[in-house]
Amino acid sequence: MAGQPIGLFVTLSAYGNRLHGDERGTVGRWNNSYGAPLLDASDPRRQYEAHVQKHASMTFDATARSIVEAAVAEAAEFRGSLLSACHCRTNHAHVVVGTSDERTKVISQLKTRTTLALRVAGQVARDQPVWARGASGRYLWSERDVEAASQYTMEAQGVELPGTGLWRELG
Repeated sequence: MAGQPIGLFVTLSAYGNRLHGDERGTVGRWNNSYGAPLLDASDPRRQYEAHVQKHASMTFDATARSIVEAAVAEAAEFRGSLLSACHCRTNHAHVVVGTSDERTKVISQLKTRTTLALRVAGQVARDQPVWARGASGRYLWSERDVEAASQYTMEAQGVELPGTGLWRELG
């Protein structure tokens, strides 16, 4: 794939919702390269991770989901990027944005803006972590990639939840 990516598909996981040892598998600091196997399910490890977790797991109600999506839309507008899709669920958010910028920079900006918006609105305490460490950011190289990621984001997440989809009205 020559050239630069035209977009980025980001998944942000809420703090404490997918601990190492989870049956769905997780990505750790030392197995986070493309194609690396997920960490195996392990009840003792999951229980340990829950025990050492310093704060309650983060979940997003309808108000918080609306705030997250609005903050993502504002971040995209500020960056001058096209927001193709955004969907905040109870424990994660997917974003498809047109950019060729470094994914870690984009992810950091999304986490910062959404966290600030939630704090300003009084939805989370000052010391409550909102997002899990790291995130998934997959470059999109073609319009087809953008369409597929957008369709997955908007149509393959299960039943529509209150507080989602309002970002469309902001653009």
